[in-house]
Amino acid sequence: MDNDFQINQHSLDHELIQQPILVHHWSTKLAEAKLKLDAALNELSVARAKTDQEIRKNPEQFGLTKVTEATVDAAITTDTIVQKNITNVNDLRYEMRLCDAACTACEHKKRSLEKLVELHGRDYFSAPTPTKS
Repeated sequence: MDNDFQINQHSLDHELIQQPILVHHWSTKLAEAKLKLDAALNELSVARAKTDQEIRKNPEQFGLTKVTEATVDAAITTDTIVQKNITNVNDLRYEMRLCDAACTACEHKKRSLEKLVELHGRDYFSAPTPTKS
């Protein structure tokens, strides 16, 4: 991943040609990560709803003597299946944030390439040549 954002100043033409490919790659990965996160959030919602139903049917099975919204919510949150879904959502959120950071890095690379091309056009990278006497 880190190599995607390094710039070879001696090959700006190649870097500029590769830039749209890089942007497309990371934008696609971000879209896929968002899709996975949406699916995981839906799974979490379903798991919470199913657990809520089970608790209300058999509160004793979940160690509850009194069924209140607070005790049901606490029991849902501590349920093993719900916890696994929460962990999955958090992992996918992290993956999505990494892809989002890569997309941001693509934008920074684009701006850097623009500035390097500008410097190149001003002979910033040219080497001094000795004068003949």
